[in-house]
This record gives sequence, C-alpha cells and structure tokens, in this order.
Amino acid sequence: MMIGASKICFSLFMYILLVNGMTSVAFCQSRYMGEAMFEGTMDEYIQGHYEDAVKGFRKFLELNPNDFNGHYLLAHSLKRLGDYENALKSYERALEIKPDDVDAHVYAGQLYQQLKEYEEAEKHYNKALEIIPGDAESLILLGTIRYELQDYAGAIVYCNKALENDPERHDAYRTMGMALREMDFLSESLESLQKAISINENDAKTYTEYALTLIEAGDLDKASGNLTKALEIEPENARVYFELGKLALKKGDKKQSADYFQKALDLKPDIIQSTKNLKKGSDEIEIKTKRGK
Repeated sequence: MMIGASKICFSLFMYILLVNGMTSVAFCQSRYMGEAMFEGTMDEYIQGHYEDAVKGFRKFLELNPNDFNGHYLLAHSLKRLGDYENALKSYERALEIKPDDVDAHVYAGQLYQQLKEYEEAEKHYNKALEIIPGDAESLILLGTIRYELQDYAGAIVYCNKALENDPERHDAYRTMGMALREMDFLSESLESLQKAISINENDAKTYTEYALTLIEAGDLDKASGNLTKALEIEPENARVYFELGKLALKKGDKKQSADYFQKALDLKPDIIQSTKNLKKGSDEIEIKTKRGK
C-alpha cells in the first residue's frame, strides 16, 4: 500500500509539472501570436487599410485587453474611418491604462473639439499642460477653441503663451492672425500671417487665411495669388476653391465663380451645406450637385 501511495504521489507531482509546463507553453504561444498579430495589424495601419486595422487591433485586444498601444492605435484607426464616437472610447480606455500620455490627451481633445464638445476638449488639453507645462501644441489648441467660440482676445493670449515656449510655431501665428482679422486689426493680422508663412511656406491653410485678410483689406489681386498658391500645395482643397468662387463673385466674374463653386462642391458636397444656388443681386448662379449631373 505504501508503495502504491508513493507512486500515486509521484504521478500527481509529475502531472502538476506537466500541466504547469503546458500552461507556460500555451502562455508563450498566446503571447507570440498576440505580438505577431499586432505587427501584422500595424502593417495594415501603415498601408492605410484602416478597416482591416480595426479588426486586427480588436482581435489583438481580446488577447491583451490592457495593452495601451492596442487601444491607442485602434482609436487612430477608427478616427481615420470617421467613427469618432468609438475612437473617443478607445482613447479614453487607453488613458485609463496610461493616464499621463500627453499625445493621447491631445488626440482625444482634438476629436472632442471637432465634435464641438469644447468643455471636454479643454479638459484634455489642460491635462496635457499639467503633464508638460508650457506644451505649445496644447496651448495653440486651446487658442483655436477660443477662436471658434469667438473669444478672439483669449485666442491671442493662448497663442502668445505658445510662442513664448516655441517661437517657431507657425500655427500659433496663423491662429493669432485669424483672431486679429476678426477684431478688425488688419495690418496686425497680415503681419502675423506673413510671419506664419515665413516659418512654413508649405501650409495651404495659412495662405488661405492670408488671402482672406487681404480681401478684407481690399487687395483682391494679391488675395487671388495666395489662394492660387494654396491650391499648388493642396490641389484638392475644397475650401480654397470655395474661397476662389467667392472672390470671383466679388470681382464680378460670375462664370468663373460658378466653376470654382462647382469644383468645391464636387470635392466636398456639404461645403455649401444645403445651398445649391448663390445669388448676386438679381443674377443667379446655379450649382448642380453630383446627383444632378
């Protein structure tokens, strides 16, 4: 009996070792499969296959539910697909895992701002500033919120703070120039926008904003040149075509105006919202939608 009991104990001991060994192997295999899946999904993301990336990151997170990078990159992929609601959920989950990640706070804030949930956006930008005091990116974004809320003086304050920490931020000068234009300080607006262009000569938005200030100042030809420059940088920019259409209308060239508006509408059907006709005096310029072609 004693020998039998010893054999049973030995067998049990060997079984436990075997099970533990198998569990360790299974864990290593699972981890390897997770890493391989992550790398493959990253390739899909880099190539712009965002739907496949979303599927891949979700599968990866089934194996690794607390992986910060998985949630973070899932959020990026969802954002690229325009699914802002679920992208925000993924950013927020990533921040539960890693609450002091500045980039995640900034990206989440930008999405909230895009959805015009300004209070939530400001919370994330301010949290980023707690983590990195004086962070220029967060200060500029807070300035853009002030601009969107028509607090132009507040926008200028934030932009100046950003420039104290990073004097080469062209987007700070651009936002400040936009705010100064809205306050009717046209010469100061032009100066700020010129400074933005001198720092970054390849930003279509800055040339567009510079053109809008030039229009306000009455220099229509120079404005046209800057809008053309913006198109050289971004040939498929619907907003630039829309502003060119307004400028042509201002110059009295209704046919050219209609052509520009049509191009803007082709690129972005909602740019004129529900408006299909623009009127100038008693004249009507008809713009057909794609479905009307």
